[in-house]
Amino acid sequence: MTKIEKLRGYLFLTAVGLIFSIYASGCGYKYPMPPIPSDSGMPPESSYVSTGIWDSSAELNDLFVGISGLVFAIRNDSVLAYYLSGARNNNFDLDHEFHGAVSGVQALDGSIWVLDTSSAAVMKFSQDGNLQRTIIKPEFVGGVSIAIRDSLFYISFRDNNLVVAYDTLGNVVDTVAREGNGILNVVSPVGLYYDRQRDLLFVASSGHNWVEGITASLPHENLYHLGGIYHDGGTDDTLFLNPLDVTADLDGNVYVADSGNVAVKKFSPSGEFIISAYSRIEGAHPLRVAVSFTGSEFYAIMGDGNMRWIEKFNKAERPDTTGGGK
Repeated sequence: MTKIEKLRGYLFLTAVGLIFSIYASGCGYKYPMPPIPSDSGMPPESSYVSTGIWDSSAELNDLFVGISGLVFAIRNDSVLAYYLSGARNNNFDLDHEFHGAVSGVQALDGSIWVLDTSSAAVMKFSQDGNLQRTIIKPEFVGGVSIAIRDSLFYISFRDNNLVVAYDTLGNVVDTVAREGNGILNVVSPVGLYYDRQRDLLFVASSGHNWVEGITASLPHENLYHLGGIYHDGGTDDTLFLNPLDVTADLDGNVYVADSGNVAVKKFSPSGEFIISAYSRIEGAHPLRVAVSFTGSEFYAIMGDGNMRWIEKFNKAERPDTTGGGK
């Protein structure tokens, strides 16, 4: 066979292959691409990426996602509201001469509860910011975080190693957790979150380097535990170093502000580690965390020792790899 004949044969086969590929792509079926190798650099579907920084201020102390989906930030002197884009909701500006607002939460009826340690007070506001009730108790000076469940609110006391339940008049109803090294014990508790779906009160026990989910109803039981069983913590995915806050989405996934490991860690409803997310500012520590209802984005107060800011994280989106077809 001459070189010319070989060339003609090659061109014929190439043309046939091209015609076949055009025909196949027009049949209305999708032909999947080969799987992307694990070392391709693409983020896993469960990962989160930092998509914005809002409200840089040394006075930021807490944040939460309200029942309407707005993000609320607690500053020393005010409570601010943001749309999910990061723009301020200028129709809401809760400035009630706070002097040391450290934590806040929104109840199902829309009321907003703020713990102000300088005033030794828990204040209840209507959804539009009108003061409805002030509860003053000397021990509130040592409060760190507040959570609410129906007709009860909870406060963590870091220095006293306590988590206490109060009725909405300020009467002590129960001590949910106290100092100790076992189940239903806490050391330096910080962030609180009440998970209505499971009736669990989550506590970030920073001195234990773990997070507990305690049944809010009596008798109290520990039904969810993260961070291992040893108090010295660690840098593994499932361990913490000084966890400061905890929250959950409606699917039951749990998010922990693991300050010492400079990461927000996400866990499944049954406690398996899923993913870690990091600030776009290298070495920044997560101090507080709040999540959208669906878990598609979360928000964290980050700090570098001098300044604090709100940082938004979205689930990473992977490009469509389903291949051709219409």
